[in-house]
Amino acid sequence: MGINNIKYWLYALFTIGLLKALFFSHIGLNLMFDDNQEYLHGRLILEGKLIYRDFHSFFPPFADYHTSLTLLFTENILILRYIHSFIFAFLPPLIFLLGRYISKSAPLSFLAALLIIFGPNRPDKYFLFTFLLLSFLLVFQALRSERYKYVFLTLSGCLYSIILLFRYDLTVYYVIASCFLVLMHNFQKRENFRNFLLSSAKYLVVLLLPVVLVIGILLFWSFINNNLNNLIQSIVIVAIGSNYHSSVNLLTLGNLFPSEISPQSVNSAFEGWLYIYILSIAGLLIYFLFKTFKIKKIEDRVAGAMIVPFLLAIPYILPRMDTGHLFKGSMSILVLLPFVLSRSGKVLRKWFVFITILVLFAFIARSYNWTKFNDSYVDFKRKGSVFMNSSYTQASTRISSDTYLKAVDFLSSSRQQYVFAAPYMGSLYYFSDKNPPVKYSNLLVGYTEAGAEDYIIEGIESKDVERIIYDPDGGPNRDIGGAKIIYPKLNSYLLSNFEISFKSREGWLFLLKPN
Repeated sequence: MGINNIKYWLYALFTIGLLKALFFSHIGLNLMFDDNQEYLHGRLILEGKLIYRDFHSFFPPFADYHTSLTLLFTENILILRYIHSFIFAFLPPLIFLLGRYISKSAPLSFLAALLIIFGPNRPDKYFLFTFLLLSFLLVFQALRSERYKYVFLTLSGCLYSIILLFRYDLTVYYVIASCFLVLMHNFQKRENFRNFLLSSAKYLVVLLLPVVLVIGILLFWSFINNNLNNLIQSIVIVAIGSNYHSSVNLLTLGNLFPSEISPQSVNSAFEGWLYIYILSIAGLLIYFLFKTFKIKKIEDRVAGAMIVPFLLAIPYILPRMDTGHLFKGSMSILVLLPFVLSRSGKVLRKWFVFITILVLFAFIARSYNWTKFNDSYVDFKRKGSVFMNSSYTQASTRISSDTYLKAVDFLSSSRQQYVFAAPYMGSLYYFSDKNPPVKYSNLLVGYTEAGAEDYIIEGIESKDVERIIYDPDGGPNRDIGGAKIIYPKLNSYLLSNFEISFKSREGWLFLLKPN
């Protein structure tokens, strides 16, 4: 295979990315709020409920509405994962194309694309980055094409406006990066400052007009449905509230070199070293930009623009230093890895390539371990089948498949349509074909407003809820005491008014309303 025969590199990356994403789409069922709760929301939408007003979501409308469209044809959760996997498969080729252009090296670009493929356990969850990078590349192409520049800018703006309805924060980061690229392009072509302002204004108006229109439509839709306050609250919660009780996992020697070997300590050490690796790429990138940046070089302008999403995402990464958030926040840095390696000296490049290959093999080993950990085949009948973990991992949100199936059966047996699951079990509603009694289907600190306990208790009583799954000690907030400490009034109400029919090994309480 000739090194300049690009199509074979692209075919290989697409195939590897698709196979990895499809295979791992069958593995794992995260109980946290941002995975699988969209199926509950999609069903509520089909029942005529309105997002934000009738049920709470922390994401823009399309995050739930595209799920409802899927549910029109099938309830199988794997179908949406397959669709997302196919979309994700285009991301590695896009990374390769951009990396090769700014580094002139196909092997280095191929290596960077492989990191993106094998880094996440579930690549399908990163499908939006395909559209984000494509939008950025359209702006890049617009600045290289005098004849079709406004066509490419319009296409990019339209694509950004659609992605904005799936994810606010990351989309805004890449829109800002695109604007920065436009400004640098016009600055280096300027005849005078007035010419720079006028040309930049034309480019930015064309790029941002679709985005502004979509934001206006969303605000108008929320206003006429008496939903504007809830929409704004949701945006603020995502930007600020999600970090409310999170803490930075400091890069201590104890974390990086654990004294006791356990799945948690090994994973924590891996994430710490991965964080150092990503920071090293960012540090070298900043150094090379300061040392060798030339605005006349388009590859320098692209690198200068693509670092912007990473810098803006630092507050998003720091409070939740896990692999998922690291990848989402630092995707643009990993995309620029070929640029960093191409600017490095011969010795530094060899060492960094060696370290990158080690990281890649660590990702592959981690993926293999993920398949071994999720060893239990769980069939939800018409709603799909996945592999879950049969064991209980102490001090984590990983619940055994046996406990999860018991919880689904327990809630499904309720004579009422309304059940309650707390604090972080949104998918239970979907698999049990039941609805939450209140707007807040998950109790996570930072996601509920003042008075939430009274509101939830009133909802449980008014809907005559008779079956509840409650985890008083575990969950995402276990380090600060769990739900029983955060919501003492609700905890007292549940334990006083319901009987414990079963307690799982993870500490889940199966509560029944006395006759």
